Amino acid sequence: MHRTRADAAIEAIEQARAACAKAQASGNTEQILRADKALLRATDRYQEISGGRPPDRRGE
Repeated sequence: MHRTRADAAIEAIEQARAACAKAQASGNTEQILRADKALLRATDRYQEISGGRPPDRRGE
């Protein structure tokens, strides 16, 4: 199956969500801010590509 740009963007969002959870667990404020910023960029990228909201964590 061919991987689309939207698929890549969704994968980036999932990775950024995981990084946010890890950063929050660490309690490192600087790491949390970097992870949040990465998640915002990934979400913006998905919206730019697809014109819509990314699926939530359950894939809906």
